[in-house]
Amino acid sequence: MSTKGSSWIAVCVLGVVAGAGLLYWGGGNSPDRRPPAETDPAVLLQPAAMDERAPAGTPRYSLAEAQAEGLVRAETVGRNASSGDALVIAVERLADRDIDVYIAPGTVFVPGGDVQRMVAWGVVGVIVPPNTAMQPTTSMYLPTPDLHVFIVEAYCLDFKLENPTVNDVFQVQAEPHARAAQIIREGKNEGLSINAIQSAIWIEEDHLTKHEIQTKFDASDKEIEDAFEMLKRTPRLKRK
Repeated sequence: MSTKGSSWIAVCVLGVVAGAGLLYWGGGNSPDRRPPAETDPAVLLQPAAMDERAPAGTPRYSLAEAQAEGLVRAETVGRNASSGDALVIAVERLADRDIDVYIAPGTVFVPGGDVQRMVAWGVVGVIVPPNTAMQPTTSMYLPTPDLHVFIVEAYCLDFKLENPTVNDVFQVQAEPHARAAQIIREGKNEGLSINAIQSAIWIEEDHLTKHEIQTKFDASDKEIEDAFEMLKRTPRLKRK
């Protein structure tokens, strides 16, 4: 695909931005009832379950694997957002049979320009033309060679850079970000808002204060306080 977002993807993105809310899947456990924080990177980087429409035995690949093996052609662009349902992926199947493609938590998307890197939680929705409404899903099941468009929940890693737009095209970074995957997972286990989870990632990455975050991000005092408290309770990753 081209290095600029295609017009069809742009139409889908504009439609989603105008007509649909975020497909955020939070946990909701209180801190007193939440399970112990996971610290094993091998567990934290496991992908979500395969799309329920995919028959048992459907071959599965990560997005990077599927692209490297020539099984798909894919383009990932932004949605003018730093957090939540922030990335759009258009995928065409090149394989001669149906396949399922996943994005594991902690997958890092690197832009071609000077905008934020994004760390993914996973696929959360699919858009089927000609409609622009999102249908929930957990992976990219490709039953046909047609163009499919998916929404990915992702968070910014670079506080000082601008939000990616539909004109910013991303590639998958080889090394995942297990700590960010852990932070997102724990935030969801505690039922934190998208703003709180994003704040926690910035606090971890850039050691920001509440004031610094609020200079350019619309997070409340409580959301940022929740982020700080969650980070205090979340132990470091196990060493390999």
